[in-house]
Parts: sequence; C-alpha cells; structure tokens
Amino acid sequence: MPELEEKLDIMFGRIVAMGRDVWVPNSGVLPPEFRDVEEDAYEEEHQGDNANTLHGHEFDNPSRTDLQRSHNTHPVIHKRKRIKRTNSGGRQLFIDHIKELINAARSISSAISTANASQKCVTIMDALEEISHIPEIFDDLEFYDFAIDYIKDRNHRETFMALPTDRKVWWLRRRYHRSFSSLL
Repeated sequence: MPELEEKLDIMFGRIVAMGRDVWVPNSGVLPPEFRDVEEDAYEEEHQGDNANTLHGHEFDNPSRTDLQRSHNTHPVIHKRKRIKRTNSGGRQLFIDHIKELINAARSISSAISTANASQKCVTIMDALEEISHIPEIFDDLEFYDFAIDYIKDRNHRETFMALPTDRKVWWLRRRYHRSFSSLL
C-alpha cells in the first residue's frame, strides 16, 4: 500500500475540500452519511423493543428506558462505533475508486505510448543514409549540401523519406531550384 499512498499524495497533495464538503474528525459535526447509518444502527439495536408493544400499547419495560438513557448519556461511544464501521466501508470504497483511477491512468498512458511507438519518427541519420545511397545527390556536392540543410526540417525529412526512391531526386531537385528562384 505504500505505492498507493505515494500515488495518492501525487494525485491529491494540493487538493483541499472547501465549503459544505469540509469535514474533519475533530469538527464535532457528523457528515450526513454518518448520521443516517447511526439512526439505522439505533433502530437495529432497538428492533426487539417492538416485541414489548401490543396493539399500539407499550408495556412498562425498565430496560427500554435504560437503553434510551444510556444512548443519551453516552452518544460518543455509539458515534464512534458507527463511524468506525462506516468509515471502513467508506475507506474501502475510496480505495476502490483510487484503484480505478490508477488503472484508467495506466490505460491512457499505455495507449499514448502505443500510439507514439506506432508513429515511426524519421531521424536525420535515416535521411542521410538514404541520401548517401543515391549517387545523383551524393556526388554533386552543392546538391548534397542543400539536401542536408533541407532535411533538417522534420516535415521535409518525413516527406523525403515517404517518397518512392525514383521520385526522391526529382522532388529534392525541385526544392533546390525553388530555393534559387526565391532569391531573385
């Protein structure tokens, strides 16, 4: 779980609850989700008391008044029990949600890395190797110098590498001649 704690620190390190969502254990006010559980638990505890009621009349039952009195005099003990039970369920729910977030982040990360891996990046070295195999470019030093400068641009390099071999020289010569015509 230390790995999970580190990821939680990274994900939520600077996030703070504000407004009506703020609640800390020492605030003294239970959040609504704990109040409902406490009432349900109190009803479960006193469910057997309904057996002492016959047709809407209640028999004198000292244990019922004792239970009510003990519930009123020791509310903190009951609250702690309810909070602890609810908190562990909430904790598990929180952990499950965090695991879902982590899995989603992993799947997004793997999708991005797969997409990046599928896109073959053409390097300058790849283009230079291709140019060195074409004698019409390699043997003409001026043309070779232009080709080296021209493939420094990523888009030019990718276009050059995507062309069929017999069209590479033609395309590069056109770019070479256009560069001179732009000077005039």
